[in-house]
Amino acid sequence: MGASQSSAELKTAEATIKRLERELKAASSAFANKENSLKSLTEELTNAKSKLESATATLEASQKKISEVPRLELALKEIRSAAEIERAKARHAESELFRTRDELEKKTGEAKFVQPVRGMNEAVNLVVTANRAIATEERHPIFGRLLHDFGYKKLYVSDPGTLWSGTALWEKQRAFRED
Repeated sequence: MGASQSSAELKTAEATIKRLERELKAASSAFANKENSLKSLTEELTNAKSKLESATATLEASQKKISEVPRLELALKEIRSAAEIERAKARHAESELFRTRDELEKKTGEAKFVQPVRGMNEAVNLVVTANRAIATEERHPIFGRLLHDFGYKKLYVSDPGTLWSGTALWEKQRAFRED
């Protein structure tokens, strides 16, 4: 009986070993699957961390830009107010130029009666200079704004005072009688 009992124990032990080997293989396979799952989860975690870092950097840059908005708005307001001041100065200077041109035309006209020859070129030059300074469109310094160029002839809109004070042709071609 000793041999049959040891043979039965041996068979039981062999069956237990086979069962344990199968369980070991299954456990090894499950472990390998879990290990692969762990690797993929680790990679996903690494990708998520890099995306989070990128999003954090973008957020910080956006917050920095947002923090600059009030300063930029203030600078824009200052620039607009400075531009408005400059426009006001330009309007004032333009009105002064117009006023000066009108005074020059008046004085030039008066000078024609008092001293027709002497000082005429200076007066004409002053009127021409004033008209050139305020020219905003195509203008002739004496004849005024060009209405149309026919090629062989040009048509101007002239201010009579400027035309009269800026040209000597009226005195040379017309006789002036004070009566």
